[in-house]
Amino acid sequence: MKNGIKIVTSIYEVSYEEERSGTVYKSFPLTSLTIRDIIFEGFQYVIYTDKFTYEKYSMLDFFNKPNVEIKFKELNDDFYLKVLNPIREKKFKEGDIWERYYSVKNYVEIIFNKFKHLLDECSDEHNTIWMDAGLFGTSCNDGWRDYMVEIAHTPNFLNKINEKINEHDFICTRGLDIQINMDVKSRLFDFFDVSFATVPACLFGGKKEKIIQLFSNYEELLKGYVEKFEELISEQEILSVVTHENNVKFYDFGDWLDLQRAFLNIMDVFDEDKYLMDSCELYSTKYLDRYKRNR
Repeated sequence: MKNGIKIVTSIYEVSYEEERSGTVYKSFPLTSLTIRDIIFEGFQYVIYTDKFTYEKYSMLDFFNKPNVEIKFKELNDDFYLKVLNPIREKKFKEGDIWERYYSVKNYVEIIFNKFKHLLDECSDEHNTIWMDAGLFGTSCNDGWRDYMVEIAHTPNFLNKINEKINEHDFICTRGLDIQINMDVKSRLFDFFDVSFATVPACLFGGKKEKIIQLFSNYEELLKGYVEKFEELISEQEILSVVTHENNVKFYDFGDWLDLQRAFLNIMDVFDEDKYLMDSCELYSTKYLDRYKRNR
Protein backbone atom coordinates (compact mmCIF):
# COMPACT_ATOMS: atom_id res chain seq x y z
CA MET A 1 0.00 0.00 0.00
CA LYS A 2 2.22 2.80 -1.29
CA ASN A 3 2.07 6.01 0.75
CA GLY A 4 -0.41 4.52 3.20
CA ILE A 5 -0.08 4.04 6.93
CA LYS A 6 0.65 1.03 9.09
CA ILE A 7 -0.64 0.97 12.67
CA VAL A 8 1.55 -1.02 15.07
CA THR A 9 0.58 -2.02 18.60
CA SER A 10 0.87 -4.77 21.20
CA ILE A 11 -1.49 -6.57 23.57
CA TYR A 12 -0.14 -8.52 26.54
CA GLU A 13 -1.54 -9.71 29.81
CA VAL A 14 0.84 -8.89 32.64
CA SER A 15 0.45 -9.00 36.41
CA TYR A 16 1.74 -7.32 39.53
CA GLU A 17 4.32 -9.04 41.66
CA GLU A 18 2.73 -11.28 44.29
CA GLU A 19 3.83 -9.01 47.13
CA ARG A 20 1.74 -6.25 45.57
CA SER A 21 -1.32 -8.42 44.83
CA GLY A 22 -0.53 -10.64 41.85
CA THR A 23 -3.58 -9.35 39.96
CA VAL A 24 -3.61 -8.57 36.24
CA TYR A 25 -2.49 -5.06 35.31
CA LYS A 26 -5.41 -3.67 33.27
CA SER A 27 -7.93 -5.90 31.54
CA PHE A 28 -7.99 -7.08 27.92
CA PRO A 29 -11.22 -5.14 27.10
CA LEU A 30 -9.66 -1.88 28.31
CA THR A 31 -6.18 -2.32 26.85
CA SER A 32 -7.50 -3.43 23.46
CA LEU A 33 -10.49 -1.07 23.21
CA THR A 34 -9.10 1.31 20.60
CA ILE A 35 -7.41 -1.15 18.27
CA ARG A 36 -10.51 -3.37 18.18
CA ASP A 37 -12.57 -0.40 16.97
CA ILE A 38 -10.28 1.18 14.36
CA ILE A 39 -9.73 -1.66 11.91
CA PHE A 40 -10.84 -0.38 8.52
CA GLU A 41 -10.14 -1.31 4.91
CA GLY A 42 -7.30 0.63 3.37
CA PHE A 43 -5.01 0.49 6.41
CA GLN A 44 -2.46 -2.07 7.62
CA TYR A 45 -2.25 -3.32 11.20
CA VAL A 46 0.36 -5.33 13.10
CA ILE A 47 -0.38 -6.57 16.61
CA TYR A 48 2.38 -8.04 18.77
CA THR A 49 1.40 -10.47 21.50
CA ASP A 50 2.41 -13.74 23.13
CA LYS A 51 0.72 -17.11 22.76
CA PHE A 52 -0.66 -17.00 26.30
CA THR A 53 -2.56 -13.74 25.71
CA TYR A 54 -3.58 -14.79 22.21
CA GLU A 55 -5.14 -18.03 23.37
CA LYS A 56 -6.63 -16.79 26.65
CA TYR A 57 -8.60 -14.02 24.96
CA SER A 58 -9.30 -15.77 21.65
CA MET A 59 -7.74 -12.85 19.81
CA LEU A 60 -8.41 -14.41 16.43
CA ASP A 61 -12.12 -13.77 17.05
CA PHE A 62 -11.42 -10.02 17.18
CA PHE A 63 -8.67 -9.67 14.59
CA ASN A 64 -9.30 -12.27 11.91
CA LYS A 65 -9.12 -9.82 9.01
CA PRO A 66 -6.91 -9.79 5.90
CA ASN A 67 -5.27 -6.44 6.73
CA VAL A 68 -4.38 -7.45 10.32
CA GLU A 69 -1.21 -9.40 11.06
CA ILE A 70 -0.65 -10.88 14.50
CA LYS A 71 2.99 -11.47 15.36
CA PHE A 72 4.12 -13.52 18.33
CA LYS A 73 6.81 -11.90 20.44
CA GLU A 74 7.42 -13.91 23.58
CA LEU A 75 8.72 -12.01 26.57
CA ASN A 76 11.90 -12.44 28.62
CA ASP A 77 14.39 -11.63 25.87
CA ASP A 78 18.08 -11.26 26.67
CA PHE A 79 18.06 -7.48 27.02
CA TYR A 80 15.26 -7.65 29.56
CA LEU A 81 16.68 -10.59 31.51
CA LYS A 82 20.29 -9.36 31.60
CA VAL A 83 19.91 -5.58 31.76
CA LEU A 84 16.45 -4.50 32.92
CA ASN A 85 15.00 -7.23 35.11
CA PRO A 86 17.89 -7.43 37.63
CA ILE A 87 17.32 -3.73 38.41
CA ARG A 88 13.55 -4.24 38.53
CA GLU A 89 13.77 -7.13 40.97
CA LYS A 90 16.29 -5.36 43.20
CA LYS A 91 14.24 -2.16 43.47
CA PHE A 92 11.02 -4.08 44.11
CA LYS A 93 12.61 -6.06 46.94
CA GLU A 94 13.90 -2.80 48.41
CA GLY A 95 10.31 -1.55 48.66
CA ASP A 96 9.62 0.32 45.43
CA ILE A 97 6.31 -1.48 44.88
CA TRP A 98 4.20 1.29 43.31
CA GLU A 99 6.01 2.31 40.16
CA ARG A 100 4.71 0.08 37.36
CA TYR A 101 8.09 -0.65 35.80
CA TYR A 102 9.15 -2.19 39.12
CA SER A 103 5.91 -3.81 40.31
CA VAL A 104 4.42 -5.21 37.09
CA LYS A 105 6.15 -8.24 35.62
CA ASN A 106 7.59 -7.62 32.13
CA TYR A 107 5.96 -4.20 31.93
CA VAL A 108 9.26 -2.43 31.27
CA GLU A 109 10.11 -4.95 28.55
CA ILE A 110 6.79 -4.40 26.80
CA ILE A 111 6.95 -0.63 26.84
CA PHE A 112 10.48 -0.49 25.43
CA ASN A 113 9.60 -3.05 22.77
CA LYS A 114 7.42 -0.32 21.27
CA PHE A 115 10.57 1.21 19.75
CA LYS A 116 11.81 -2.16 18.50
CA HIS A 117 8.47 -2.97 16.89
CA LEU A 118 8.29 0.44 15.22
CA LEU A 119 11.80 -0.03 13.80
CA ASP A 120 10.96 -3.54 12.58
CA GLU A 121 7.79 -2.41 10.83
CA CYS A 122 8.85 0.86 9.21
CA SER A 123 9.25 0.84 5.45
CA ASP A 124 9.60 3.16 2.48
CA GLU A 125 6.23 1.82 1.35
CA HIS A 126 4.23 3.37 4.18
CA ASN A 127 4.26 5.68 7.17
CA THR A 128 4.35 3.82 10.48
CA ILE A 129 2.64 4.84 13.72
CA TRP A 130 2.75 3.27 17.15
CA MET A 131 -0.64 3.42 18.85
CA ASP A 132 -1.36 1.93 22.25
CA ALA A 133 -4.07 -0.67 21.78
CA GLY A 134 -6.16 0.94 24.52
CA LEU A 135 -5.34 4.52 23.53
CA PHE A 136 -8.56 6.23 24.58
CA GLY A 137 -9.67 3.62 27.09
CA THR A 138 -6.54 4.11 29.20
CA SER A 139 -5.33 7.63 28.40
CA CYS A 140 -8.01 10.31 28.18
CA ASN A 141 -9.81 12.12 30.97
CA ASP A 142 -12.93 10.21 32.07
CA GLY A 143 -15.11 13.09 30.93
CA TRP A 144 -13.77 12.76 27.37
CA ARG A 145 -13.29 9.00 26.97
CA ASP A 146 -16.63 8.11 25.37
CA TYR A 147 -16.60 11.20 23.19
CA MET A 148 -13.13 10.42 21.89
CA VAL A 149 -14.38 6.97 20.94
CA GLU A 150 -17.15 8.62 18.93
CA ILE A 151 -14.95 10.95 16.89
CA ALA A 152 -11.63 9.08 16.79
CA HIS A 153 -12.65 5.46 16.24
CA THR A 154 -13.03 6.47 12.61
CA PRO A 155 -11.06 6.27 9.35
CA ASN A 156 -10.82 10.05 9.53
CA PHE A 157 -8.60 9.82 12.62
CA LEU A 158 -6.14 7.50 10.85
CA ASN A 159 -6.18 9.64 7.71
CA LYS A 160 -5.39 12.71 9.80
CA ILE A 161 -2.44 10.95 11.41
CA ASN A 162 -1.13 10.00 7.98
CA GLU A 163 -1.63 13.56 6.75
CA LYS A 164 0.34 14.98 9.68
CA ILE A 165 3.19 12.52 9.14
CA ASN A 166 3.38 13.44 5.46
CA GLU A 167 3.59 17.08 6.49
CA HIS A 168 6.05 16.80 9.40
CA ASP A 169 7.93 13.46 8.96
CA PHE A 170 7.42 12.47 12.63
CA ILE A 171 4.70 13.28 15.16
CA CYS A 172 4.11 12.69 18.86
CA THR A 173 2.29 14.21 21.81
CA ARG A 174 3.95 16.27 24.57
CA GLY A 175 2.77 17.16 28.07
CA LEU A 176 4.11 20.58 28.95
CA ASP A 177 2.79 20.61 32.53
CA ILE A 178 3.36 17.00 33.58
CA GLN A 179 5.31 16.92 36.82
CA ILE A 180 8.42 14.73 36.72
CA ASN A 181 9.76 13.21 39.93
CA MET A 182 12.59 15.50 41.05
CA ASP A 183 15.08 12.65 41.50
CA VAL A 184 14.28 11.31 38.03
CA LYS A 185 14.48 14.80 36.55
CA SER A 186 17.88 15.36 38.14
CA ARG A 187 19.26 12.05 36.88
CA LEU A 188 17.93 12.68 33.37
CA PHE A 189 19.55 16.10 33.29
CA ASP A 190 22.80 14.67 34.66
CA PHE A 191 22.93 11.87 32.09
CA PHE A 192 21.49 13.51 28.99
CA ASP A 193 22.37 17.15 29.77
CA VAL A 194 18.94 18.35 28.74
CA SER A 195 15.73 19.43 30.45
CA PHE A 196 12.56 18.53 28.60
CA ALA A 197 8.81 17.99 28.87
CA THR A 198 7.26 14.52 29.04
CA VAL A 199 6.48 12.85 25.70
CA PRO A 200 3.90 10.10 26.26
CA ALA A 201 4.55 6.99 24.21
CA CYS A 202 0.90 6.26 23.47
CA LEU A 203 0.90 7.67 19.91
CA PHE A 204 4.04 8.42 17.91
CA GLY A 205 5.54 7.61 14.53
CA GLY A 206 6.51 8.83 11.12
CA LYS A 207 8.49 8.11 7.99
CA LYS A 208 11.09 5.34 7.85
CA GLU A 209 14.17 7.57 7.70
CA LYS A 210 13.06 9.58 10.72
CA ILE A 211 12.15 6.49 12.76
CA ILE A 212 15.59 4.99 12.15
CA GLN A 213 17.30 8.29 12.99
CA LEU A 214 15.47 8.61 16.32
CA PHE A 215 15.42 5.05 17.62
CA SER A 216 18.38 3.14 16.22
CA ASN A 217 20.36 3.58 19.46
CA TYR A 218 17.57 3.55 22.06
CA GLU A 219 18.89 0.38 23.75
CA GLU A 220 22.33 1.96 24.19
CA LEU A 221 20.76 5.07 25.77
CA LEU A 222 18.65 2.97 28.10
CA LYS A 223 21.48 0.63 29.02
CA GLY A 224 23.79 3.54 29.79
CA TYR A 225 21.23 5.15 32.09
CA VAL A 226 20.42 1.88 33.89
CA GLU A 227 24.05 0.97 34.43
CA LYS A 228 24.97 4.43 35.75
CA PHE A 229 22.09 4.93 38.18
CA GLU A 230 20.83 1.37 38.83
CA GLU A 231 17.34 2.75 38.28
CA LEU A 232 14.75 2.23 35.56
CA ILE A 233 12.83 4.80 33.59
CA SER A 234 9.87 4.43 31.29
CA GLU A 235 9.82 4.59 27.52
CA GLN A 236 8.39 8.11 27.66
CA GLU A 237 11.67 9.43 29.10
CA ILE A 238 13.70 7.91 26.26
CA LEU A 239 11.13 9.18 23.76
CA SER A 240 11.47 12.64 25.31
CA VAL A 241 15.26 12.47 24.92
CA VAL A 242 15.38 11.30 21.30
CA THR A 243 12.74 13.78 20.10
CA HIS A 244 14.14 16.80 21.96
CA GLU A 245 15.36 19.44 19.50
CA ASN A 246 15.25 16.86 16.71
CA ASN A 247 12.84 18.50 14.30
CA VAL A 248 9.68 16.56 15.08
CA LYS A 249 6.10 17.80 15.37
CA PHE A 250 4.75 17.90 18.92
CA TYR A 251 1.04 18.05 19.66
CA ASP A 252 1.08 19.70 23.05
CA PHE A 253 -1.22 19.44 26.03
CA GLY A 254 -1.01 20.37 29.71
CA ASP A 255 -1.03 17.67 32.37
CA TRP A 256 -2.38 14.12 32.03
CA LEU A 257 -6.02 15.23 32.38
CA ASP A 258 -5.55 17.37 29.28
CA LEU A 259 -4.19 14.64 26.97
CA GLN A 260 -7.23 14.66 24.67
CA ARG A 261 -6.23 18.19 23.57
CA ALA A 262 -3.37 16.67 21.54
CA PHE A 263 -5.66 14.21 19.74
CA LEU A 264 -8.19 16.94 18.95
CA ASN A 265 -5.41 19.05 17.43
CA ILE A 266 -4.24 16.13 15.30
CA MET A 267 -7.79 15.93 13.95
CA ASP A 268 -7.92 19.71 13.36
CA VAL A 269 -11.04 20.14 15.50
CA PHE A 270 -9.63 21.78 18.62
CA ASP A 271 -11.51 24.92 19.66
CA GLU A 272 -10.14 26.77 22.70
CA ASP A 273 -13.43 28.61 23.24
CA LYS A 274 -15.39 25.36 23.48
CA TYR A 275 -12.81 23.23 25.27
CA LEU A 276 -13.14 22.19 28.90
CA MET A 277 -10.50 19.86 30.31
CA ASP A 278 -12.93 17.62 32.21
CA SER A 279 -16.00 17.81 29.99
CA CYS A 280 -16.88 17.58 26.31
CA GLU A 281 -20.46 18.82 26.73
CA LEU A 282 -20.02 22.16 24.95
CA TYR A 283 -17.46 20.87 22.50
CA SER A 284 -19.51 17.95 21.27
CA THR A 285 -22.45 20.12 20.16
CA LYS A 286 -20.22 21.67 17.50
CA TYR A 287 -18.34 18.63 16.19
CA LEU A 288 -19.99 15.33 17.01
CA ASP A 289 -22.51 15.19 14.17
CA ARG A 290 -19.87 16.09 11.58
CA TYR A 291 -17.52 13.33 12.71
CA LYS A 292 -20.26 10.75 12.90
CA ARG A 293 -20.85 11.39 9.19
CA ASN A 294 -17.18 10.64 8.49
CA ARG A 295 -17.19 7.18 10.09
